[in-house]
Amino acid sequence: MKKFHFSLQKVLEVAKAEEKMALEEFAKAQKKLADEKAWIKSLSRKLSLLRESIVLQDIMELKNQGKYGLVLQKQIEFSEQRLAELEVELENKRLFLIEKLKKRQLLENLKGKAWLKYQKELEKEEQLFLDEIGVTRFARKEEESI
Repeated sequence: MKKFHFSLQKVLEVAKAEEKMALEEFAKAQKKLADEKAWIKSLSRKLSLLRESIVLQDIMELKNQGKYGLVLQKQIEFSEQRLAELEVELENKRLFLIEKLKKRQLLENLKGKAWLKYQKELEKEEQLFLDEIGVTRFARKEEESI
């Protein structure tokens, strides 16, 4: 009998490649999100250290520290907005990845069903062959007994 051939094999391979790419994109989005969280934490630490280190100094230095504190606060706000955008992007990538996983799984299931069908056809063909051998032997024994 002919060798097993899944008619949608190329589609399955493309689905696997798409799934791999979606997984890589999801991982990149996770890394961006983690980096942004670390950046916010770093800025917050700098701001808290700045606030703790304010002691009576000359007026210009206090003014500069106040301005630097405002800059840090603005950077934190901007980073928090960016973090919210990255969280939305990550969720979209996650949904896209789930879609690709489902598509690949569907194709894998179809391949499994096709394999089972192929196996049944093989068994059927083998049984027919064995039946034919049995009939031939029976016919020979009948001829010999006559």
